[in-house]
Amino acid sequence: MAEVTKKKCRECREGALVDAPGVYQYRSLPSVTLTGVRRRICDHCGAEFVSIPAMGKLNQLLAEMLVRKPAPLTGDEIRFLRKHQGWTAKDLASVMGVTPESVSRWENGARQMASSADRLLRLLVAHAAGIRDYSAFDVFSSIDDTVLGPAPLRLDSGGDGWTLAA
Repeated sequence: MAEVTKKKCRECREGALVDAPGVYQYRSLPSVTLTGVRRRICDHCGAEFVSIPAMGKLNQLLAEMLVRKPAPLTGDEIRFLRKHQGWTAKDLASVMGVTPESVSRWENGARQMASSADRLLRLLVAHAAGIRDYSAFDVFSSIDDTVLGPAPLRLDSGGDGWTLAA
């Protein structure tokens, strides 16, 4: 049975927050599902509140996983990496030698990022994040531009930090 807290909803100020079991679809990367997070839903207006522990470590893990993934980056993943690094679209465009409109098209899925730009973005993120193990970059030689769509991930916040969930 769901536990009702005495906390009032920050949205409607009427309802009580009820613990909601289950998983949470990470809004920054829709292909990522989080388990082991605290979700609360207002019993009056339905607003959802989520407490994600160790958010910085989670985002670092996701950035490292994206840098290493064998398929081309999706628009959501490009946007995530850009924001994770604290770059504006204009910043990223300048560093990559493209227009801000190109970055926008990549992020919105209107245009596929060229494989050379994909590699450059991954290297920029890896360098800025301080990734020391570059052996995973061998996957770049096998990137197939015809492979579309993100591989779904499920992460759990148990114990000492974030891990891949079964």
